[in-house]
Amino acid sequence: MKKQINKLIALAEQYVETAKILGFNIDTHNYIRSETKKDVWIYSAHYNLIDPDKPEIKLYFGGEWKTFCFYYGDVEVIGYKGSIQLPYDITAKKLDKVIKDLEEVLPILQAFESKAVEIAENKKKAEIDELEAKIKKLKEVR
Repeated sequence: MKKQINKLIALAEQYVETAKILGFNIDTHNYIRSETKKDVWIYSAHYNLIDPDKPEIKLYFGGEWKTFCFYYGDVEVIGYKGSIQLPYDITAKKLDKVIKDLEEVLPILQAFESKAVEIAENKKKAEIDELEAKIKKLKEVR
């Protein structure tokens, strides 16, 4: 089981590295796969895979990238503590299924890396448009 736990930790770290590239938000939960469509405040909605039949996969970053919690249903990898939490009844067979599922979802998330550039550009353009509108409004006040 130690080998499986090491694999789980390595996968969580790969998800974290991918999340950095994709620009996931800090100080919020970022859903990679959810059971339902999540509210719009979740930045990662661009990457959110919806599957009501599979456990949620999410990442939480607290203040910085190395302070992370990675969740797969009730399995947690807590990066800032260097620990994991597993249900007391988990078996090696169940852990294999978790690892297999995570290995299948990771390439789908990584495929969004090209989309991340487009999303970042659109976000930046929206910020510029908002600032230009504020400047125009301030000039009109004179």
